[in-house]
Amino acid sequence: DDTLTFWRGLKEAGLLEDVMQEFQQEMQGTLKGLQQRLHQPPLQVGDAIILNNIVQSFGLLDLVKKVLASHKSQMDRSREQYTRDLAAMSAFHSAVHIIIHLILHWGISLSMEWHGQLSVYSLHIYIYTTLWNNNVMSIVNEPKN
Repeated sequence: DDTLTFWRGLKEAGLLEDVMQEFQQEMQGTLKGLQQRLHQPPLQVGDAIILNNIVQSFGLLDLVKKVLASHKSQMDRSREQYTRDLAAMSAFHSAVHIIIHLILHWGISLSMEWHGQLSVYSLHIYIYTTLWNNNVMSIVNEPKN
């Protein structure tokens, strides 16, 4: 009840607008200084306290959680893409290994024009077609000597 009386008194005296203007300038200065200091690691205790007080005072915890969830989602997408890229590289490495093995051990000549990027799938089809056409499928485990 004292709180309401205090703020009503300021308003009736015509001082509430001045207080609010001073408050806004102080907050802007505090946030500007905080933002500048955030680029200088490590985070200081005083700045952590300011951030915590702002989050609690203005009920911004849901906003912080939203930012964290968005970051986690982005990290998950990046991890999935990395896993897919790694699997594709591994498959391509295996295909190249097979080609080198065929060339070195069976003397198979693979001639193919490479236009743009060759997918691992089309490379596998080409290798199997080449093997079939060269009648090598039945002697894969018996190198020529």
